[in-house]
Amino acid sequence: MGITVKADGLVTPSGTELITYAFALASGKFNTLTMPQVLDLIHMASAHVEKYCRRPFAAVERTDILDGDGTVNLFLRAFPILQITSATIRDAAGNSVVYDPTKLICNDRTGELQLIPYALGAGDWSVFLNGFQNVTVIYTAGFDPIPAEVQAGVLHLMVWLRDNLDLNQMLQARRLGDYEERYKTAMQMVQVPSVVCQLLELYRLRGF
Repeated sequence: MGITVKADGLVTPSGTELITYAFALASGKFNTLTMPQVLDLIHMASAHVEKYCRRPFAAVERTDILDGDGTVNLFLRAFPILQITSATIRDAAGNSVVYDPTKLICNDRTGELQLIPYALGAGDWSVFLNGFQNVTVIYTAGFDPIPAEVQAGVLHLMVWLRDNLDLNQMLQARRLGDYEERYKTAMQMVQVPSVVCQLLELYRLRGF
């Protein structure tokens, strides 16, 4: 399942766990916990790592809805880029032109997308037209596999969560139907340990 990110929002967590249950157990740090407790920790730690880094990590198909600025290039919200499927530009009158990958070039590392002038046809616009959320790009981005530093960061954060949250209370909240509210409250209390910050330094986006 893909996700959609609009132009005016930060990258939101993809909801994809960044380590597996087997990987967590192999660390030997959670042997006294039940499977539901470990899965809860994986979910919470993965979401918080993505929130802290301001980016998703798992490779998923995405749809970015962006503002055109009248130039030949724009920046996608997630990277590294694995595949570009299409880009659609809409003008002020509502007319749209779809560009396939043969008319686009992308810097996989930075997420910069450009139109290729010599590949454009007679009916193609030569720039990403000025407009509000008038450019839609479908693409696949993320890491496959998840970087080792990120997985290590998730494990370290799981340990912090294990030692600082009442996991039984979280599970009871799930049964009572108010898990999401308890989860949000718990996430607001998370303090990212310095060792996790160091592990994630290369992957954290800035400038938002």
